[in-house]
Amino acid sequence: MRIPLTVLALVASLSASAPAARSAPAPPTPELSVTPAKPPILAAEVEKWFPAGPVQAEVLDVVSEPRYDAIVSKMRAAVLKQPEWWQEYSHKNTDARGMVAWDAKMGITKAEYDEMMKLSAQLHLARIAQTTLTFKREAGGEITIDGGVAASELTGLRFSRDRQSVGGAYGKMEGRKDVHQTDATAPSGLWNGVEWRGMSNDSKSGHARMSILAMGRMSPSNLGLLFFSVREMVAGRPAEKSRVVRYPIAAQ
Repeated sequence: MRIPLTVLALVASLSASAPAARSAPAPPTPELSVTPAKPPILAAEVEKWFPAGPVQAEVLDVVSEPRYDAIVSKMRAAVLKQPEWWQEYSHKNTDARGMVAWDAKMGITKAEYDEMMKLSAQLHLARIAQTTLTFKREAGGEITIDGGVAASELTGLRFSRDRQSVGGAYGKMEGRKDVHQTDATAPSGLWNGVEWRGMSNDSKSGHARMSILAMGRMSPSNLGLLFFSVREMVAGRPAEKSRVVRYPIAAQ
């Protein structure tokens, strides 16, 4: 899977009116790109990503050029008008890096597409705030996050005792998979971690939700990285929340 650092993955995630059975290439937030990791990440390593007490964490966001944002918005507007075409086209024309080949139906010219891809290389993570991050350990072995003032989106996320699922206000995320960021030029840099996904769709109410939580260890800094994104469709209107934080963790 890819958590967006590529603009096409970003736009792809915005194309569907609701999460489908085959999820979009990425959620609507420009954070991280990940691929299956080998060898497996051990349970003991995962536990090191949960500091014993409160830590000071950096809240991050992806910084982009205005021209990049303008092209993305233009492409997004076109894709939103033809979600069925985009879902089929992106499924058939996405390469191993998560990139979708250009097509005139994207609503941008080939020159704009090439410019967008060139500008995407300039994306980078920047600190926008600081917060107190706490992983509260419960008697039964579960862990609940308190994201503090600047990362309240994370507050209430609850890891199961075996760390195979995560619950909270946005439903259950499960199917834990190892991930490995191998592109040193990506805004997140190199990192190894795991991710959980959740998806729900109520046809009667029209309420649909897709959520992702990913966390791991950055290299060579050995800092922890935590990413959360939720995309919802409520009464025909899309809603998005996301947060990325970087924080100190135990040595490997």
